[in-house]
Formats: sequence, structure tokens, C-alpha cells
Amino acid sequence: MSNCASAQACDRFMDLLSAIAKVTRESEPKAISYAWFRSAKDNDAVPHDWVRGLEVYEDLPALTETHRASAVYKAMRAAASAEALLSLPSDLRFLQPTGTGFMYRKAPPHTSEAPEGDYVVVDELKPVSAAVGHDQAPRDQLLAALKRVADDVETSPLQASVLSFWVLEYRPEYGDETLVVFARFASKAAYERAFKDSNVVRTAETQLNEASSWRRTTTWVGAGVGFVGRKS
Repeated sequence: MSNCASAQACDRFMDLLSAIAKVTRESEPKAISYAWFRSAKDNDAVPHDWVRGLEVYEDLPALTETHRASAVYKAMRAAASAEALLSLPSDLRFLQPTGTGFMYRKAPPHTSEAPEGDYVVVDELKPVSAAVGHDQAPRDQLLAALKRVADDVETSPLQASVLSFWVLEYRPEYGDETLVVFARFASKAAYERAFKDSNVVRTAETQLNEASSWRRTTTWVGAGVGFVGRKS
């Protein structure tokens, strides 16, 4: 997530990211996803000028040695600094898959060269402290609830609505047990009418709230910048 300093800074930053996305798609085959989203402006958890990205690489060198060495990436960094586009440094800690959910559907393909119009919900959940006498640790309770949701969205009624439901965790070196859920929907209506109406999702919501000491849900929309998954 990047903390753009103003609406104008957001527009400028997204233009720079769009240029990076084009080069990334064309010349970095180990970049699996590179997509950036604007605030949906229907949620006040973070300022509406902030933006959120999903960058996925096959390995670390694909990011640190290839992606960050490109001329367009360096131009973005230089402009962000010179023009004070960001009010705070971006959180660049690495995440990894937990093994629950999917980044995008592969059959039939729902990859998107420019995910414009997609509605994205990012849920961050920090587990409560483990309680003595409980059979299951709070983090495991969160993962179990999210696994049930992930299994549910694979069913036919939700396949057309849920394009991504991917549960991530911070790499061990950070010592942060927060789980991050990247969920992408065909539209806001698909999220509100199909996904949230699911009995499994409603039950999971109660479980997620009970097992979380802190939870932040942010909403975003596709801005036509980048791609989620590759068609080739």
C-alpha cells in the first residue's frame, strides 16, 4: 500500500506505475502479477488518495535484480522522491502464500491484462493471543475459517463473482502473524450480493472477528494498471 500525498499525487503516481506495468508485462516473464488499484472511496479505513498493489514474482531475484533495475522503475522512484508524491514510505515487507485460496482462476482463465472495474477487498487480520486450554491457536482458527471460505468460493454459484481469494502471510523474519486476504470480485455488486450473502461467509465473519485482536478491511477498484496472472 502506498500513501499518496494528495489526489494529484495519486494520479501522477498511477501514471508512473502504468508505465512500469507495461514494461513488466512485456519484458519480465517471472513477474506473475503486477496490478495497482485506486481507493474505492466507500471505506474510510485509510485515506482515499492511497493506492494498493499486488506484485507477485516467481523468485526474489525477479524483483530485486530484474524489476527494480528497469529504467521505468528507477524513474518512478526518482519522481516519487523529487515530487514528494508519497506522504510516508510504502510498506514493502514481503508476503508469501499460506496455501489457502487462489490468486486467480486458471480454468477457465480469468486473468486480466488491465483489471479495470474489478472490486478488491483486502482484509488484514492479527490473531488474538493464544488462550490457555483452547484446542486451536487463534491464528489456526483464522486460517481454518478462511479455508472454509476459499472452498466455498470454488462452488458454482460464486465462480463468476469471485476472481481471486488468496490468503497471504508475512515472511517469518518479520515476526508478524497478521494474515492478509486479497479478494477480487467482478464488481462491487458481486461482492455485496453474492459473496457476502453466502452462509459460509457469514459464519466465517463471526469466527474471524472473534479470533482477531485487530482487523482492517480496505476496498479498492481496478484502474486499468497492470495484470493479475498471465494468459501466456
